[in-house]
Amino acid sequence: MAVSTIVHYPADAGCDWEEDGGTLKGKKGGLGAAALALACLMSQACDASPTFTFDDEFNGARGSPSAANWGYDIGNKGWGNHELETYTSSRTNSYLDGAGHLVIKAVREPNGTWTSARLVTLGHFSQTYGTFSTRIKFPGGVGMWPAFWLLGNNGESGGEIDISEEYGNPAWGNSSASVYSQNDTITRATGDTHAGTAWHIWTMSWSSTSIKFFKDGKLLLTVKEFPGWPRGRMYMILNLAVGGSGGGTPPASTKTAEMLVDWVRVSSE
Repeated sequence: MAVSTIVHYPADAGCDWEEDGGTLKGKKGGLGAAALALACLMSQACDASPTFTFDDEFNGARGSPSAANWGYDIGNKGWGNHELETYTSSRTNSYLDGAGHLVIKAVREPNGTWTSARLVTLGHFSQTYGTFSTRIKFPGGVGMWPAFWLLGNNGESGGEIDISEEYGNPAWGNSSASVYSQNDTITRATGDTHAGTAWHIWTMSWSSTSIKFFKDGKLLLTVKEFPGWPRGRMYMILNLAVGGSGGGTPPASTKTAEMLVDWVRVSSE
């Protein structure tokens, strides 16, 4: 969700593609502690869970998301990307559906403007390094720009990691994951991750020397440390933007769009 245009880097541009297809095998084929934690984070039902530093399963009755976990960015600021929506904390735009999901809903209002929601853990949870994972169903469609991402506690000067974002602007491809340096001067990104409108598990493992992006347990990309590497605490963002450079212009026939989130889990591993 950074202001700058995303550049999709090939494998030889400072990013190492794994040769083994990204399996989580440790020495002698066994799963090490870190790999076990990662495997559990990425599973749909995680019974033998590692020690989570953050875990929201969005269970409970229809209503508000956990106030202990989430706050809201509010307003119509364009967000540096010429976006159309006004973000609210209204239950019209974000709510638990009572079936174990968080719903983030963009709505075209009667006057033609758009409202939506941008949930943040700033002031509730932030972390340096670790594994961040979520299961999401993106809405698809021209004009929509949903994302799950991290931003430094002090803003872009602390770096940005886009774990998954989907583009309504076809010129940008369907979706990608990316990492931005402190002050947004260097970018490394996957190619098109083909999010579509199905459920997928998106995971990012971040250390002082590398960042790994996964889709449904399959390693997409390993990014090596580069100048300006994100090293400070970062908080999580779930949002559904409308329009803007990555969303494109929503058709007049589009009245609503929904992004569904099954869970968000974080470990220190």
